[in-house]
Amino acid sequence: MERKKTIFEEVVIDPMAHIVSKTDKTGRIVYANEAFAGISGYTRAELEGKPHNIVRHPYMPKTIFKFMWSRLLKKQNFYAFVKNLTKDGKFYWVVTDFEVKCDDRGEIEFIYAYRKAAPKKGVEEVSKLYQKLVALEERYGMHEAEEFFLKYLKDNKMNYNEYVDYLLGNSSMFKSWFTSLKKIK
Repeated sequence: MERKKTIFEEVVIDPMAHIVSKTDKTGRIVYANEAFAGISGYTRAELEGKPHNIVRHPYMPKTIFKFMWSRLLKKQNFYAFVKNLTKDGKFYWVVTDFEVKCDDRGEIEFIYAYRKAAPKKGVEEVSKLYQKLVALEERYGMHEAEEFFLKYLKDNKMNYNEYVDYLLGNSSMFKSWFTSLKKIK
């Protein structure tokens, strides 16, 4: 995939925006709502059928996506702070609630991603960690970055979910918002 030029300009997201996409189990977008299209700068037609990494920012650690996919493929939902890239090379931060939906046989059918503008305080904190992880990935590889990340969580006496709750500040507010968003898909 051709890499877009990265511009160090942030897209401000309306805190009330309902940003939703649905992918198949390989990460190919099968649905993108208008809010997602508008924020990313792509049309829905440009997004649908493409791998979700079309919006992956180059400064987003692969370690986090590896962790995410390991959870999703075990049919476990996942929350994450994600830095995405727009079509024109700008960036935006979201908190994403990934939800796995299975078919009647228990096989993964779709993965929904519900997004909300990430709180600034959480972004400031997670940015430092993500910069370190990206630097480790580039210099030493994924294994070293993953080991650092797991040690970081252990040293802070948190598991990943607790870390995201800490970054959110008021996690019950966000989880309530995600619950209401899932009802309107």
